[in-house]
Amino acid sequence: MRPRILAPIGLSLSLLAASLAPLNAAVVAFGSNGQGQSVIPAGLGAAIAVSAGRDFSVALLGDGAVAAWGYAGDGRTSVPDGLSGVSAIDAGAYHTLCLLNDGSVTGFGSNPSGVLSIPAVDNAIAIAAGDFHSLALLGNGSVIGWGFPGDGRLLVPSGLAGVIAIDAGRDHSLALQSDGTVVAWGKNDKGQCNVPAGLSGVVAIAAGGYHNLALKEDGSVVAWGDNDSEQCSVPGGLSGVSAIAAGEYHSLALGSSGVSAWGDNSAGQLGVASVGNATAISGGGIHSLAVTSSGPAIAAQPQGQTVIPSSTVTFSVVASGSGLAYQWLVNGVAIEGANGDTLVIEGAGTEHAGAYSVVVSNASGSTHSQSALLAIRSLQRIASPEIVNGNTLRLRFGDSLGGSVAYSTVARFTAQVSTDLLTWADLDLPLTWIDGSVQLETPFNSDAPAQFYRVVER
Repeated sequence: MRPRILAPIGLSLSLLAASLAPLNAAVVAFGSNGQGQSVIPAGLGAAIAVSAGRDFSVALLGDGAVAAWGYAGDGRTSVPDGLSGVSAIDAGAYHTLCLLNDGSVTGFGSNPSGVLSIPAVDNAIAIAAGDFHSLALLGNGSVIGWGFPGDGRLLVPSGLAGVIAIDAGRDHSLALQSDGTVVAWGKNDKGQCNVPAGLSGVVAIAAGGYHNLALKEDGSVVAWGDNDSEQCSVPGGLSGVSAIAAGEYHSLALGSSGVSAWGDNSAGQLGVASVGNATAISGGGIHSLAVTSSGPAIAAQPQGQTVIPSSTVTFSVVASGSGLAYQWLVNGVAIEGANGDTLVIEGAGTEHAGAYSVVVSNASGSTHSQSALLAIRSLQRIASPEIVNGNTLRLRFGDSLGGSVAYSTVARFTAQVSTDLLTWADLDLPLTWIDGSVQLETPFNSDAPAQFYRVVER
């Protein structure tokens, strides 16, 4: 059963699969068309998101279906029959990942190095496809990866927590934490993992082939990594940006004055800057995609958050135009009665984790916002201690709400000990993951003073 949500007017509301106002969004493409990746299929329905891969293109439609076109030789455009209920897409070099409304992940395309050997999950809230690896962000703010492990691209840094966005480049991975800081790992031959010192206040990230972009809360853009094609040379005066995207060697930004593009233009992929009414953008190998709409312009997108259980969460959107109407969604499903420019979730629990977005409409049409990810970091509870063989104290802890602790999150926990509940010291002992809980064993002496234990999550 889906969570109940409180709208701004204070009424208790439940989710439903409501029909939304028709979207009048179209897809446009610029750049290379050697494999037909820039020829929009006739009759393509209204799109809410696009993703550009290497020589192919993918669109997420308003009804939760997916369309793909371009190079088809290795299954890159072979959308599985009956695929529906999709809330997000991401195209890598040779494959595409799809996030479903139920929190599971599927995909299609070429499967080198197991990029489509997708773990069975039911709490994913975001996905990212690189060239030869894949990532998923889970509802507790942790990240998992699969595919080719070379150069450390799958080695999620110890202590990484509170993640609200992810992306994958050619050989590296990128994560945005809820405190506005960015973490990068993987191959660093072009400085793509050298996050600028002091970078903070970030609200969105994008990973290109060998470079990265970060959108700050003040609407400015920061770039680092390979700059051989000037893809990191952010145009002077660029401001008011609400979305960013990175291609192999080029960069895109969506602002109040339209789309800005810089970097490699060898195939005309920067021509997307001529689009004045874009609502979504994506950069591929040497082509670019955009979704255009005649609906209201969104000036401030909803922002992702990471919270602990029972928190109050607020999402908001700022749009221009007259006679505006709003419909909020979670994982692509409309929320009954959530029809204001603000959505409030009271008493948030793990079941509320997901991708939240809003459709803003007026007489001119409808515009779909970007998704804002909500991650819930559950508290940990220590079970009653056990004495093993008379000289070992065994402690186990796990999710206080009854869920399993993900193996990938063990590194961010630290066990501490105290004799007075005031001064705490870290226990420099290994933590072991066992069937969804974490175990610690420490020497025990019954003649020693009383000791207290706690678990700290970084």
